[in-house]
Amino acid sequence: MIFSWLVLGRAFHFAACLVIVATLGLDRLIVAPTAGLAAQRWRPIARWLLLLALPAVLVSGIAWFGAIAADMSGLPPAQALKAPILQLVWSKTHFGGLWQLRLTLWAATAVLLLARCNARLSTPATWLALLCGAALSVSLAWAGHGLFGNPVGWHLLADGTHLLVAGFWPAGLLPFALLFSDLYRNALPEQRNCLITLTRRFSAMSLASVALLAVTGLANSWFLVGPPSNLWRTAYGRVLLGKIALFAIMVGIGAINLLRLKPRISDGAVAAQLKFNVRAEALLSAGVVILVAILGLLHPACCK
Repeated sequence: MIFSWLVLGRAFHFAACLVIVATLGLDRLIVAPTAGLAAQRWRPIARWLLLLALPAVLVSGIAWFGAIAADMSGLPPAQALKAPILQLVWSKTHFGGLWQLRLTLWAATAVLLLARCNARLSTPATWLALLCGAALSVSLAWAGHGLFGNPVGWHLLADGTHLLVAGFWPAGLLPFALLFSDLYRNALPEQRNCLITLTRRFSAMSLASVALLAVTGLANSWFLVGPPSNLWRTAYGRVLLGKIALFAIMVGIGAINLLRLKPRISDGAVAAQLKFNVRAEALLSAGVVILVAILGLLHPACCK
């Protein structure tokens, strides 16, 4: 029961943190330099994504903390979720100290997003909110297997980088898919050239992200998997193989988008196919998040 709650809490928390990075990253790196119609259609999409993600981080973080408190205490949830137990976990454990830091980062992100509503503060507040949101995601390395392996510092660097890059791709597929669909549906034919610009920028960011995810993923496997046979001999390895398979499918779809569809995006049928493919990638990325949530609760393959 607690395992299921931990998986759900971790998955929602990971997803919400990454959506904040994805939304603000797309805003600063993809949409802001483009301006025009894309920026106009993007604002309400970004606002709703952030309004959903920010409280989701807090609620799922509370659920995750409660599940950890129950797991640490060994008590039934009804007894574990009482003030003395929660206070003990909050003030006396590594996990509680980490959650105190992450609550501070969450509050800073929320304040900066409010400041973003002020026209004069919008640009600097958005950049600072992106930095705080990125730190919020990177700090998850200390809540999982980032502390395994030797030297720990190098593993934390690889794991934190992996989490940060995932916020730009594949998490960025969600806001990009929403913006692409909106522009495809509402823009006049002569205005759809912004789709070409946005797709070109997003493709460049995706290529860089895939390369970094592959490198940092290999580094994480070096620390956590051990001999290659552990990939099919252990539960951790089998779940990791599932994650790698989903990642490979997403990269394959992305390659089709880049090599076959993007050069002909001005064709309406091609643009529709690209929109479908991006949505499929975004759906697969949700599966990756669930598998990551499960991996964090399994013993690393190298420690079996």
